[in-house]
Amino acid sequence: MEGNYEFHKFFGHQPPDIISTYQSPYYSHHFIYEEAGKEGYQSHPKPFRVENKLDLKAYIQDSQSTTDGPLDFEQIICVINPEEFDPNSDKETLIFYEDGCMIRTNEPSGEFMNRLFKHSGISYDKMRELMRLINSGQPVHSCPYVKGQLAFMPTYGPSKQNVSWISLAHAIDCRKISKDGQQTRIEFFNRHYFDFPIPTKILDHRIDVAAKLYAFQHRRFLESAHDFGISLIQGEKRLTQNILHRRMEKLSALPQVNSLDLVEQMMGITYREWKKDKGNLKKSPYLEELDELFLS
Repeated sequence: MEGNYEFHKFFGHQPPDIISTYQSPYYSHHFIYEEAGKEGYQSHPKPFRVENKLDLKAYIQDSQSTTDGPLDFEQIICVINPEEFDPNSDKETLIFYEDGCMIRTNEPSGEFMNRLFKHSGISYDKMRELMRLINSGQPVHSCPYVKGQLAFMPTYGPSKQNVSWISLAHAIDCRKISKDGQQTRIEFFNRHYFDFPIPTKILDHRIDVAAKLYAFQHRRFLESAHDFGISLIQGEKRLTQNILHRRMEKLSALPQVNSLDLVEQMMGITYREWKKDKGNLKKSPYLEELDELFLS
């Protein structure tokens, strides 16, 4: 099957009768295939409403099973690790898409997100280091991943476990729904919402951290456009209505970072990773010069 179609326009509304395999249009290598169920992918007729583990269990039963989830960045609203809602859940990952599609996969949420980040061009480790540099050298626990409108916030520290991820580009509100503040509702466009068993103060703080990272990128983009005399036209209106953009506008002070210094430091980080992967590089006669170039 050809891979030159928009995934959810095809699968989300009119699934074909039988699909054995399809070539994903989101991979750069043409020989990578994903498995799909015989019934194809079906969309849910109503907004997603997850208030407790029973709601999530019902969605798990209704979802379509596949080997690994499609990397449709613009549609994913949540990547859920069911064990956060019910410790007795199967070790599966449930992926919710804004157009109503649900995917259930045995691919751990951490592996799925790393695959998504790899496709976007920046690894999660590099994003954490970028956040550390912006945050005056201080590490950030449960660091968000923000690359423009590709913005995901983990529910817990993802370096040690598979966790749920929330797309802040699709979120419009975060509020407590229990008197003790231990339950938090994240509301999304198209009336979707999920209630997470996480204190509201924690999620609020993580959204603010993501907004700080978004603000740095947003300001740098505007500065670059000004430097090159480029006029900008606002695109889709809702991009300024998501929680990330609105939180950015409320920041008391935008991050003050020297962009050129930041680029140099990121080059050094990338070089160290590359050097670590190249074990035989120690024998290179140019190693000393490379170290001086990137690490001095």
